[in-house]
Amino acid sequence: PWWKVGAIGILFASHNVLRNLGNRGATINGAVVLLMAKFNVPISAVLSMMPPLRRRFNAFQWLGMAVLLAGLAVTIGPTFASSAPRQPGASLTEAGLDIVMLLVSVVPTALAMLFIELQVQHRHPKLNVIVLWCKICVLEFGLRSFLAPMNALLQGLAFSEIFDNALDGLRCLF
Repeated sequence: PWWKVGAIGILFASHNVLRNLGNRGATINGAVVLLMAKFNVPISAVLSMMPPLRRRFNAFQWLGMAVLLAGLAVTIGPTFASSAPRQPGASLTEAGLDIVMLLVSVVPTALAMLFIELQVQHRHPKLNVIVLWCKICVLEFGLRSFLAPMNALLQGLAFSEIFDNALDGLRCLF
């Protein structure tokens, strides 16, 4: 049903808005922002242990999660060990709030992925996953386009810069 696709799209769009809030002013290094997205794995794991999925993990899965978290700590830790702000004019408090916002931004993504898993594995086992993702992408494109002015405002961009910023993002991606 389209309402389920809409719920997933709204969760993904929420992730983007929260992530833009956490990275406004570029107080956090871009590589660190990307690495912090990996917190999706432990958050998804914890949420998947709750009803309705009630998933149990084996020792290898827990070990893999420990290795992931250790890697994140080793990679991200030194960035925050320094008492100096990352960007001119950014206080440690601002950076701390941005980090919290970036961590919070992972929750909607984790919820969306768990909702997809619930639909595909339990509610609609014959669902064509490719069709589902196609619908999600089309809906999310519309939501992101609709939210582009708000995201630009959160990032301190002028509305006239939205299209150029999108092109820069596509160049970076490809």
